[in-house]
Amino acid sequence: MSKHEELIERLRLLADAVKLSPHTEWQLWTSNSWRRFQGVLEPVTQKDGHPDLHAAPGVLEFIEATSPATVTALLDALEAQAREIEGLQAARRAYASEFAPNGEGEPDVGSIHQNIRAMKAENDGLRKDAERYRTLVEVMESAKGSADLQVNDHLCYYDTCEPGEEVSLTWFPDTPVGSYTLHGKTVSEVVDALIDHRSATHG
Repeated sequence: MSKHEELIERLRLLADAVKLSPHTEWQLWTSNSWRRFQGVLEPVTQKDGHPDLHAAPGVLEFIEATSPATVTALLDALEAQAREIEGLQAARRAYASEFAPNGEGEPDVGSIHQNIRAMKAENDGLRKDAERYRTLVEVMESAKGSADLQVNDHLCYYDTCEPGEEVSLTWFPDTPVGSYTLHGKTVSEVVDALIDHRSATHG
């Protein structure tokens, strides 16, 4: 807890300790040439003739704690927080401006986290596609014999493809003899199998 937060908490406790209605107005009365905060703080004369103050429970402690120095420190803290909030709001609008606007054409500050999550998911998909592309190119270009990627090749001879064999990849990784063949429903599925195959065989 910061110094200012400790100060605010202390003042809150002191305010709660004041045995007055929270709606009581601390208003200076001057009638009868007798200045006082009616029902809050009043000057009195003791039986021995000495002047004194009569206050509701907790009032004097609260007044003592709310010195000009204390109030100035709180105001400084509030101003600093207001500037910080203003800066955060400006940054939030700037972040939101990088995405599609809301229905009123304004930066959609309420959807920043949702948009960031969507962007991260899209980036993850793009990185995966990039890995697939690099792997496929590397395998096909480094093949010691032919490398062949076929899509729906069965349709050249049959009305339908065998389920799960719509795409096939065949390549000779080491010598012109001895090939590998992978099958799948999509190119991505086949290349993912290729990545797994390379991980398993190369460690």
